[in-house]
Amino acid sequence: AHLARKEKYVKDLEEIFDRIDQNHNGTITFSEFEEVMTQEPNTTHNEPWKASLEKAQLDIQVIFDAMDITTDTAWHLFRLLIGDDKQRIDLDTFVEGCLRLQGTAKTMDLKMLTYESEWTMKKVDDIMKYLEAWDVKFQQLFSPPVCTKAVPPPNGYSL
Repeated sequence: AHLARKEKYVKDLEEIFDRIDQNHNGTITFSEFEEVMTQEPNTTHNEPWKASLEKAQLDIQVIFDAMDITTDTAWHLFRLLIGDDKQRIDLDTFVEGCLRLQGTAKTMDLKMLTYESEWTMKKVDDIMKYLEAWDVKFQQLFSPPVCTKAVPPPNGYSL
């Protein structure tokens, strides 16, 4: 039953993705996502795409509700998936992200997050120690020598 429900969610999420991907290039942008999620309902359907957009909004909300994903959570998901370096999300990333957000956080999710955070902090600490050691070596190699002892004048001259 769980596997069948997951397969249905994947199929539904693929349909959502296809509706958001308005130019059908296999990826969605934040602006495409935003347009589908924020478009105001219109009671007059002079333009057929507006009726399709409203149906997409309703379908998306129904599917997200069934998966216990709020609209706010979906916004945050999209921002997390896009990150700083990407402007587009592909189908697999979208589906996987939505499935991971489904329901509430489990103890295992929180433990994994804690572990990853601690591992990352240890790596950052190791890098800092490495850089500090190199800084000391660099200073030793390239700093002018400090003369602490008075050198007698050459050829027996005195001051």
